[in-house]
Amino acid sequence: MYADSNQGLLPAAAPKIGTSAHDWLIWFKPLTQEKLDRSALAPYIGRRLNPMLFRCPSDDWQSHKDLDGDTDFGPYYFSYSMNARLSNTFPQYNTDIPGLYRPLKIIKIKNTPEKIVFIEVDERVIRDGMWDPQDFPGTNGRIEQIGSRHGPYKGLVSDPKTGAWQSDPAIDARKFGNAAFADGHVDYVSGTFARDPTHLLPYKRY
Repeated sequence: MYADSNQGLLPAAAPKIGTSAHDWLIWFKPLTQEKLDRSALAPYIGRRLNPMLFRCPSDDWQSHKDLDGDTDFGPYYFSYSMNARLSNTFPQYNTDIPGLYRPLKIIKIKNTPEKIVFIEVDERVIRDGMWDPQDFPGTNGRIEQIGSRHGPYKGLVSDPKTGAWQSDPAIDARKFGNAAFADGHVDYVSGTFARDPTHLLPYKRY
């Protein structure tokens, strides 16, 4: 519905590095109803926008911390983020040609049943409204891991040399979270599935 009203374009993924008028969710502190109602998706969901729509019932969202320190943006009090590569946050990503700036239109997304738009993110590492897995090329070390509230595999592993949180592939394969896809369906997917570029890049096919 948003794309139909906006020349086929998708909203931005609401990253902490900056805000735009077309962010899918306006979430930065202080979080107010007025800000929520300015979110790009609010007109299609309903104003007054209910913030609980974007919080997993199993997520202790009130305990989320600002992982980058006490910034002007603050903690992200939601459970889901938007795939940066299926958004119009960084149009230069939306192409197979380096350096080409091209806004992404929804009709250009290939194999829509396999493309993640929204994903449940682990509350210990969620920073903002944008999903961009750590080990995905070009992410500059962002730490993103799938939500792990629904099963026994809730562990994150720490790199003994750097102390940074890392993803253990063996654990990723057993961690599952909810994801919404470009064709409109929702599924319960593994961390391995969520990190696969074929499920993240708009033009990449199997």
